[in-house]
Amino acid sequence: MIVVDNGSTDGTQEFLQTLGGDVQVILNNENLGFAKACNQGAQASQGKYLVFLNNDTVPKDGWLRALVEEVETDAQVGIVGSKLLYADGTIQHAGVVLVRGHLNPYHLYQRFSADHPAVNHRREPQVVTAACLLIRRGLFDEVGGFDEGYRNGFEDVDLCLKSRQRGYRVIYQPRSVLYHLESQTPGRKAYDSENWRRLYERWKDCWWLGDEDIHYHADGYKLIRVGGEANLNGHLELMTDIRDRAAWAHVAAAQAAATKQEWAQVRRELSLYQDWPADSSVLLWAGMICERLHEEALQMKFLARYLELEDDTSVRLRVIRGCLEQRDLGGADQQLQKLLSECPAHAEGLLLRVFSGCSESNISMRKWRSMPQCRRGQIVKSV
Repeated sequence: MIVVDNGSTDGTQEFLQTLGGDVQVILNNENLGFAKACNQGAQASQGKYLVFLNNDTVPKDGWLRALVEEVETDAQVGIVGSKLLYADGTIQHAGVVLVRGHLNPYHLYQRFSADHPAVNHRREPQVVTAACLLIRRGLFDEVGGFDEGYRNGFEDVDLCLKSRQRGYRVIYQPRSVLYHLESQTPGRKAYDSENWRRLYERWKDCWWLGDEDIHYHADGYKLIRVGGEANLNGHLELMTDIRDRAAWAHVAAAQAAATKQEWAQVRRELSLYQDWPADSSVLLWAGMICERLHEEALQMKFLARYLELEDDTSVRLRVIRGCLEQRDLGGADQQLQKLLSECPAHAEGLLLRVFSGCSESNISMRKWRSMPQCRRGQIVKSV
C-alpha cells in the first residue's frame, strides 16, 4: 500500500510515520492537488493494477476482489469503479454520465436507495469516479496518468475518456461497495469552473459523447428537462406507456451509436424523427446532431417539431432560413406566418417574407446574404 499525504497539518503526517508493515508513505510539504498526488503514488508502485482510493472512504468486505475480477475476466476492461454510499446509505456514485449536447458530467441516481435495482446491476458508463477506481497499470502509463492541469476535480472524467479513446471499456461494478464521506477537503469545489473549461477545451470536438439517456432508458426512466438548451437540471420519470418507451428508445439508440461513432446507425435513428418523443430538450439536441452530420433537411424537421412545443424566435428564424435555403417555401411560409402573427413588426421576419416571395424568381439564399444592406433595404421599402 502507498499512502500519499498532501501537506496535512492535523497530525496525519506524524501518524503515518508510525505505520509499519507493507506501507510506503509519501509526504508532501504542501497540497499538490489530487492529480499530482495520485501520479506520485502510481510512479512509486510496481503492481499490475492500480487502485486509487480516497482517504474519506470506508470499504465493505469484498470491495477489492470485485474490482480485480472484472479486469481479470475481460482484457478489454481498462477501468472499474465501485458503488459508493453516503453515510446514510443512499447512493453517492453508481457511474458518471455526460449531459446530451453539453458534456457536463454528473453522477447517476444520486440519493437513490442502495437496494434500488437501477444501482445494483453492472453497467458500462463512459466514466466512473476516482474516489475508488481500479485501472490497469499499463493503460495508466499509456494515457499519461492523471492530467495535473486539473485541480481537484474532473481528472477522473478525463482519465476515463482517454482510456475509452484507446478502445478500453469502463465498468461500474456494484458488488464493490464503499461508504464515501464526500468532499471533506476544504476548498474541494473551488476550481470547478476552471476544471470544466479545461475538460471542455480538451473534449469539445467529441460532441457525440453525451450518454445519459442510454442508461435511463435501459432502467425504464426518461429524463425531462424544462427551460430549453441552457437548463441542465432535470427530473426522472418512470415510463409506464409502451409507446413512450418506444419513442425514447430512438434517443437512447442514437446516443449509443454516436458514442461508438457509428454514423450510419445514428442517421437511421434520426430519419425516424416523427417517432421521437415530444420533448423540447431532446428535439433541440437532435437538431444539433443533424447539423453536425450536415443533415440540414432532417435538422429542419426536428426544429419544426421543437417549435410546436416552444415559442423560440431564434430557432424559428433559423428554420425559416433553412427552409428557404432548401427551397421549401411552404415550410418557410408556415413559420413566417407564426412569427409575424406574434410580432408583426419583426424586422428580419419582414425581410425574410420578402425574400420568400423573391425565391420564386430564382434568387438564392446565398445571393440574398451577399446582397448589400442598402439593396436589402430597397426590397423592404417596396413591400
